[in-house]
Amino acid sequence: MVARKAILILNIIAIAAGGVIYFYWKPFDHQNKPLLGSLPTGDIVQPMHLVVATGDGGAYLWWENPPDPKVEGYRIYLDYAVLEEAEAEKGKNHLSENDFPYIEISLAGPPSGFDPEHPRLKLTGLQNNVQCRAGVSAWGYENGVKVQSGVIWGDATASSAYSNKGVAILLFENGIYDNSQLVRDALNQYLEVTVGELDNFGLWNSGIHTIHWAKLGEIPSFGSNFVSQVQTFHDDLLNQIDNFIVWVQNESGASGLDDITASLDVLRSSHVGHVETVVETSENVLTLENLVELKNSVLGIKGKFADGAVEIERIIQMHGGEAGWNEINDRFSLLCEGYFQKTRFLETTVCKFLTECMNEVYGQVKEFSHAGARYFIFVGDDLVLQELVRPWSGENLLNWGAVSFVPAPADYSEEQKIQFIVDVFSRYTEFHENPSVFFDNHAKEVLCVVDLEFENYLQYETISFEPKQLYRFVPRGYAQVVISNYNNAAVGARLNNKPIILSVKAHGFTDIQGIGLYDQYTTRENWEHYCETHGTPTLFVDMSACFWHILNRWPETYLGCGVLAYSPHVEWLSSYWAYPTLGDLQRNLWNSPFPVFGDILAHMPFEDVYLQRFSEPSVQVA
Repeated sequence: MVARKAILILNIIAIAAGGVIYFYWKPFDHQNKPLLGSLPTGDIVQPMHLVVATGDGGAYLWWENPPDPKVEGYRIYLDYAVLEEAEAEKGKNHLSENDFPYIEISLAGPPSGFDPEHPRLKLTGLQNNVQCRAGVSAWGYENGVKVQSGVIWGDATASSAYSNKGVAILLFENGIYDNSQLVRDALNQYLEVTVGELDNFGLWNSGIHTIHWAKLGEIPSFGSNFVSQVQTFHDDLLNQIDNFIVWVQNESGASGLDDITASLDVLRSSHVGHVETVVETSENVLTLENLVELKNSVLGIKGKFADGAVEIERIIQMHGGEAGWNEINDRFSLLCEGYFQKTRFLETTVCKFLTECMNEVYGQVKEFSHAGARYFIFVGDDLVLQELVRPWSGENLLNWGAVSFVPAPADYSEEQKIQFIVDVFSRYTEFHENPSVFFDNHAKEVLCVVDLEFENYLQYETISFEPKQLYRFVPRGYAQVVISNYNNAAVGARLNNKPIILSVKAHGFTDIQGIGLYDQYTTRENWEHYCETHGTPTLFVDMSACFWHILNRWPETYLGCGVLAYSPHVEWLSSYWAYPTLGDLQRNLWNSPFPVFGDILAHMPFEDVYLQRFSEPSVQVA
């Protein structure tokens, strides 16, 4: 086959008088090694804290200049499939990270608008939702040879998330919130004030909408039938296990049966215990939440059976070739095959029903999105939030916009729940009425609390400090303080300083998190006590801890104590400052979504780092 060469051309744009950004691209032979140029790696300090914000057809890059006098410029590499020949065979000739097309900037003659102290670049002409990565390196000379630093990478995938700007609040019909005028008044005031504050970004009031969830009415009937199927199946299974034990002991003709008999007894006892749990769980399957719990109980039984079966299979393998053991193996394999076939059927049955329940909600959110809404806040504890929060792949709420949840504690009385929602949204309204008051009461600081057991943090032990290169990007003028959760005094002192963000990477459970306040593991009661005594210590909490999102636990605790938004700790949240609202950040990270509890339109101070995204210099990618 004749080798084909494709030269892909990138537009070169003059950026005002006296400045040009050059895109370099060399021929690529699809039968040989890529012929793209690259620089050797030298002793040049790598750029730090690359932040990428994406919009419709474009991406915006910021990074911190390395403190190295040898730096004479930057290269911005693009890993972007559109720039490769469309007919190239999939999976072949993948370019290494130093062989991608690149933009080169020289500090000796930088383009107009380029600030070496605050480097930034806007890319335009990107195709929406087509994966693209951007990497930045610094270059200079060593002994007359041009070399570069390592490359720092960020996802630069453009998204058309900015096409819709409506803000909608969603309630479920016939619930206590849907029927409460107090709640509706508080929500309407929030919408009016918030849209007014963010009017410059094109937001408009899409109103309060009622979600109709007819499928919930089918739950009692479905749940009753499903429980009957589960109990019948497990009664049959116990009989099969009993019959198998009798056959093994009396008719198999095998010897050395003590271990397998004991393991079969353990398997049976474990199964009986879990069936009893299912029966207890299923006594009142009247809500979707109970049905979800029942599903999880059934899957728990499946996992326990699998664990027991592995041990029995190990014992059978030890006796391979001995008289009677081959038939024991065949019969046990048939028992397991029938078990897993039936559990797959049960799992499919309940998951199909749950999917239908979720799709009823998704379909209505989709309609609101087509009418122009793009920011959605689900309100109330009657949302069966755990199922709505959890699925972030495939068909899910984030297909239609940015989403957050504001649940009230489920164990509150109706009056307390209504007051909780009213208080939370009144605080959000106060924030959007005058955000500077909130920001003035909090330090420009990101407090990072880490557990010593997590890799890469062992060196910090119990000290408090502000390392420039650690953890995440923060704009100039902000500090990041990293403290071990063993250092309770330091954690308390820094919380007294009221950092704008609390970022935690530690262990956790439903009622404790490794925040390091008062003790290494802080209880919800201790957090509430601190807030009652000292006021809300932070505006944003991002958390990396198990069970961080379990309902009627930490989400409601943080929201009730005055936190504007509570979300998982992900490195993408380094982009807090690069978007006008938290919802824009969530929506534009369409390939790395994260759930949010609280105000989806909460935001950081509108620093220059955000405003500069609309300015030059820029380059068009062809």
